[in-house]
Parts: sequence; C-alpha cells; structure tokens
Amino acid sequence: MTPETIEYLIEWLPRKGDVMLSGLGEPLLNNRIYNSVKNLKRHGLGVTIITNGTLLTKDAAEKLIEAGVDEIQVSFHHINPEKFSKIEKGANFFKVYENIRTLSDLAKNNKNVRLRLNIVVFEKNNDVIDDIRKFAEELGFNLYIRNIHSRGGSIQEKQRKGMFQHLYTGCGIFPKVHFIKYDGTILPCVNDVLGKYPIGSISDISFSELLNIKRKLIENTVGELFPMCRVCTDEYRKVILDRGGDI
Repeated sequence: MTPETIEYLIEWLPRKGDVMLSGLGEPLLNNRIYNSVKNLKRHGLGVTIITNGTLLTKDAAEKLIEAGVDEIQVSFHHINPEKFSKIEKGANFFKVYENIRTLSDLAKNNKNVRLRLNIVVFEKNNDVIDDIRKFAEELGFNLYIRNIHSRGGSIQEKQRKGMFQHLYTGCGIFPKVHFIKYDGTILPCVNDVLGKYPIGSISDISFSELLNIKRKLIENTVGELFPMCRVCTDEYRKVILDRGGDI
C-alpha cells in the first residue's frame, strides 16, 4: 500500500478491532510497514503480521516490537531443510530458522508480543507436525495447524484429483473478516485470489456501509454467496462460524 492509502485506511477503520497485515504477499517487503503498525496502534487497533520469515531479521523484529505489534506469525511448513526449500520456493531454511530463534529471544524481554508458527498440512509434511510442535513449544511460540484447502478453487486444479472434499456449510469469514487489497479494493475474502468479486473500495463506501452491504447479501442469498464458495474447502470459515455472533 502507498502511504496515502494506508492513512486513508486507518481513518476508514473503526476505532476498535484487529488488523492482520498479510494476504497475497510478504508484508515485510514494504519498508513502511513499521510506521503503519505505529499508526494503527495509535488508533487503538490490534495488529498482527504474518510473514514467511525470510526478511524477519533481528533489525526487522526489533522494529516491529518497538512499533507495538501485538502478534507475529511465521509460516513454517517443514523442519527438514531440503524439504522446506521444496515447499517454500526460493526461501533459505537456515535463514528462516535463525530468524525464528532470534525473534524468540527478543520476545522473552517483551511479554506484550505474541508469537505463532503456522503450518499448512498436506501430504508432503504431515509426518513432521509433532516435530514442529516441539520446536514451537521450545521457543515459546503457539502453533496453528490448518489443512491445505482450495483457496476458493484457485489451486484445486493443480492438486491431485480427489484431494479436496466439498465442505460448504456456510461461511464465517465473509461476515467477520474484511479483506482490503493494496489499492483499497474490498474483496469478499482472501480466497478471492484473482479479485473476481470486488465489493467496492474504501474510497467509495464507509465501514458501516460495508457491513450493511454484507448483511444484505447474507440475508438475500440462498446457498453460496459467490461462485468460488461452491469449491471452497477452507476450514477456517467453519472455525469462525462456530464462534457465533452477527456481523
């Protein structure tokens, strides 16, 4: 996001809530991320950042903690260097491993920041979950495990036939999570990776108007909200749905 879009977004957001800096790219590629965290915190918002760990150097981690980030999540899908590199194309296992350990050390002196390792489980790494769990516990990280899913159908064709099972039973992501692209476009969820179903833009509709639009869509729709919902196997939508509550 440009500084202008970030400033506009901060004013657009309600004064209570949580912001997750993640999505379809690596947030630490933006060297303005630290100021963004500071500004979001200044407006009373909780801030989480999700990173692949490659750029999470000691300097970057210190700046994030100093800026007031509430939680740092690192995607970490294998404990074996060779297999890690096959999953995380272009990533250096030893650099990420060292960055995670350094972050752990820094967080010991700052109890205000939470740490979490994220692992997406599929056939190439389902045998190392226990090893990654021990690694997380050793370093003071929580561990979040989720199964691979179709990303709204966008990656289903690349997987072997029959790997995904149709699970549509409603969605908690759409009413509870508001996904904003780098240019301010509002998408139904992060699984609309191609941006096929934009709802609007933060420059055109207010936050309260967005909630009303979503509420009307839910009230007036029978079955799936969007075509991609028919092939979405993201279990997280059920996790949020089980928590209950309205928009």
